[in-house]
Amino acid sequence: MLQLGSIREVAFSVQQMGSGFIGGLVNTPVHYSLATATRRLADGSLEVYSLRQLRPDELVLAGCCFLLLGLVCAAPLVATARTRCRTIGPGFVASLAVLGGIAGAVMGMSPFGGGRTDEALYPAVLILVALVAESSAGRASRMLPTWLRWGVAALVCTGMVFAIAGQRPRYPSSDVRGIASVVLGRLEPDEVIVVDGDATFTWAADRLTRTGVTFNRPSPLSFWTEGFHTVSRDKQVVLAGRILEPDIRLGRLTKHAARVWLISETLGAVLGTGEANEPLNTPVASPTLDGLRTLGFTRVEARIHRLHTYAVLLGRG
Repeated sequence: MLQLGSIREVAFSVQQMGSGFIGGLVNTPVHYSLATATRRLADGSLEVYSLRQLRPDELVLAGCCFLLLGLVCAAPLVATARTRCRTIGPGFVASLAVLGGIAGAVMGMSPFGGGRTDEALYPAVLILVALVAESSAGRASRMLPTWLRWGVAALVCTGMVFAIAGQRPRYPSSDVRGIASVVLGRLEPDEVIVVDGDATFTWAADRLTRTGVTFNRPSPLSFWTEGFHTVSRDKQVVLAGRILEPDIRLGRLTKHAARVWLISETLGAVLGTGEANEPLNTPVASPTLDGLRTLGFTRVEARIHRLHTYAVLLGRG
């Protein structure tokens, strides 16, 4: 979504939205432009944090994306306006869908360029591209010989087949179940488990403890943009409901805990790789962990690592 905190944040969010949308549309991996760096914490451990990086090539790609979307959306809208809305075709509806998706990202209501919600817009974009191609085909038939037209069509189709066949979708593996089996086996009555970030969905999907679902109004800073999130039905387990800032419930839910087990992700889960070497096994900076530190849970008593996942036992300092 569009971030308005500074000129750099505006440029970075536009870059990620445009390049991400194009990447998903043509089935190529999305480059998140995160230059990673590590910092050493007070307890001597390392933590990865992300530096948002502006890339000229992706800025140009994002600019071309929004320019092309504007052009293909403008033609049906102008054509409909000329008829005073007496004739509304598929291009008009498709244009409204695409522009609505962009407007939602600008107003902070829905993401754009992340690949998930974009899937609802891809059909509309393809309709607009088909209308442009249909309009151009008539002109090309009068200007180009038949063999050249068929040759271009064959080349485009072959390229699309190879582009689709050459990309295999993958999700990073995180051994949350392995971590949970160890932590749940060692959990004491005066301890609480706090599951962080995207691991909350894995925790609920694997039914590691009793969970449910709660629905809420989307907010770009506080809640998940899907409009729902998993919640814990177990008194000793907290599923963090926020990802960009500490969950405001942490103080209340850990008030009587002597120690807290935080379960979170490492760099490998963010980068989406199947490897498990030392750099990728480094914990990622966590607002939830920062929130627990401010509550006094600063003493590290134990650490457990599994594939792209870790758990740390924090005592009150």
